[in-house]
Amino acid sequence: MSTNGKQTQGRPGGNPMIGTGHRMWLVAIFAAVAVIAGCGKPLPTMASPEVVALQARGETLVAALERYHAEKGEYPQSFNDLLPVYLVSIPDGSAYGTWGYRLDGRTKNYSLGCVVTDPKRRTYMILQCWARRLFELHMSNYLDL
Repeated sequence: MSTNGKQTQGRPGGNPMIGTGHRMWLVAIFAAVAVIAGCGKPLPTMASPEVVALQARGETLVAALERYHAEKGEYPQSFNDLLPVYLVSIPDGSAYGTWGYRLDGRTKNYSLGCVVTDPKRRTYMILQCWARRLFELHMSNYLDL
């Protein structure tokens, strides 16, 4: 209580409707949202060790796809068509997923990619390659799915 008989909350000059206990809860909630959204860890770049390693494994896939294309005149329908002649096994993906492969029926070219960051983040990264092009990191949003 103050000297004039009225109870005051919070710090002087602060919002009397938000007490110290409520402020602590708000800080905790914002911190939890930031952690869940992945705000604490920066997004990787092409120079990040995990991306460099993933790209090296992706280059193995690209080489097998191109050898298949050189011999058969078309790209395979799936990775399974590469086994065991062009690849002994499909290379590992990232900690967040396996390699994805899509053959475009119209252009007859492929795209392959692998999620590099936790897909539960609001924004995450995919290492992607289109036929006979270099790998690139693409930012995606969960709303794009």
